Amino acid sequence: MNSNWNTEPLSKCISLIIDYRGKTPKKLGGNWSDSGYRALSAKNVKTSGLVQENIIRRIDEYLYKKWMKEEVKRGDILLTSEAPLGEVLLWDSDEKIVLSQRLFAIRPNDKLDFTYLFYYMTSSKYQHELEMRSTGTTVVGIKQTQLVHTKIEYPNLNIQKKIAHILSTLDDKIEINRKMNETLEAMPQTLFKSWFVDFDPVHTLSTCRSEADLEAAATKLGISKEVLELFPSEFVESEMGMIPLGWEVKRIKDFGHVVTGKTPPTKKKENYGKEYPFITIPDMHNKAYIVSTVRSLSNIGHSVQPKKLIPKNSLIVSCIATVGLVSINSEDSHTNQQINSIVCDKLNLYYLYCLLNNMTDTLVMYGGAGTATLNVNKSTFENINILQPRDIELEAFLEVVHPIFSKILLNTNEIQKLQETRDTLLPKLLSGELDVSNLHIGEGHE
Repeated sequence: MNSNWNTEPLSKCISLIIDYRGKTPKKLGGNWSDSGYRALSAKNVKTSGLVQENIIRRIDEYLYKKWMKEEVKRGDILLTSEAPLGEVLLWDSDEKIVLSQRLFAIRPNDKLDFTYLFYYMTSSKYQHELEMRSTGTTVVGIKQTQLVHTKIEYPNLNIQKKIAHILSTLDDKIEINRKMNETLEAMPQTLFKSWFVDFDPVHTLSTCRSEADLEAAATKLGISKEVLELFPSEFVESEMGMIPLGWEVKRIKDFGHVVTGKTPPTKKKENYGKEYPFITIPDMHNKAYIVSTVRSLSNIGHSVQPKKLIPKNSLIVSCIATVGLVSINSEDSHTNQQINSIVCDKLNLYYLYCLLNNMTDTLVMYGGAGTATLNVNKSTFENINILQPRDIELEAFLEVVHPIFSKILLNTNEIQKLQETRDTLLPKLLSGELDVSNLHIGEGHE
């Protein structure tokens, strides 16, 4: 650490801690609400951002005022105290939120730039100190009495702001790519729903009586007349209801080879290395393409289970515990036993990706909804009935969506490179190893 930097306990660097580690507002009266204040707990807070927003509960005005004696403000830092310990989120919003279980809200004083403190708390050095001060065996957590003694190393405010600017600029670029991918992913899904769920082209063709009708209908659907005419103009009955003429009801295994993953013995360290990505469910969240994994197998680990190798551009589907996540692997990979993969051809790849992304409820049903752990085993998974369009419609779909998925993959790889750059710079900047004192960051930076 640079000799001009300071080291102080967190208690000397903050003006407020809101502590709701073991508490929940439900005992105070008031009501959960569909449109009130969002109540966050540790399960919603990740360093990468808010997750599981669809299950965040809300409370009414009465309960908010009774519960939140101190309000969370923009620039406060949310820190999970346990399950898991050490997730850090910078609250960059004026939205009023409710804190519930296993969360601290931390407000820095005028010694610290809040963005600098956020990045410092994400560093491996600080995370290690949290772990060293934690207690518990089954559930590891930290109490406020220990949290306030954790050490913060910091330079003067000007240097803090420069460090924060460098790191936040990288994160801003990452976020731009993520949002772009969200927009891009919605496009194939919209087209998929129109063509293969709502059957819009088929319904439209059944009402067309002239060339002028065809032209007008194609324009309304946003496709060419030539593409519209690829579709049949009538329906037939099937075990899945009325389907377009010429389409069939098939099973998932008819689209490709289904492989259930496996975990090599973890006690043998030689099974793990850097040669083969080893995909597990945490690697899949919110990712169309998997370009990195927490763990990888060595050549020895691969040799233990060579038939479990999944070639790149296969469909990876989570089928145990967390059911219904769907991703595409960007290189040859292994998966663990919680994942069923479909090794399929390019013609069916994106169709299946969109289809399976719309089948979460179905997969949950097959997995035994209401049981302690959902489990869609291989036999059940590969025998699920799905609709198979004709090749001519799949080829038209592929022609439209392939460039979109290629751009998503390009953005995902760029995100990974930016994250690697940020993670390399972070410890060097936060230790003073990289001197930024002479760096000009522009007049507009706060």
